Amino acid sequence: MRTLLYQGFILTNLDGKTDSWRLTIADEVRIGSLFELRRQVAFYQELGVLPPVKDYPAPTSTSPKRKPGHPSKGRKKQLG
Repeated sequence: MRTLLYQGFILTNLDGKTDSWRLTIADEVRIGSLFELRRQVAFYQELGVLPPVKDYPAPTSTSPKRKPGHPSKGRKKQLG
């Protein structure tokens, strides 16, 4: 199952197909492609008829722990 968060609305894909995304707003469920559902969200936001969205906290960026003695990726030792 894949889940996307788009402007406070949750889009879920249970089947893995590109055109089977599900958007739930209040008690209404829409199923379609990502393009179509994003367009619908933008249209309803323009009209101002969407209920307030839940504020989701931003994911914290934690770096994975490295094993001692292993240099970090992306940095090269300078010789000289």
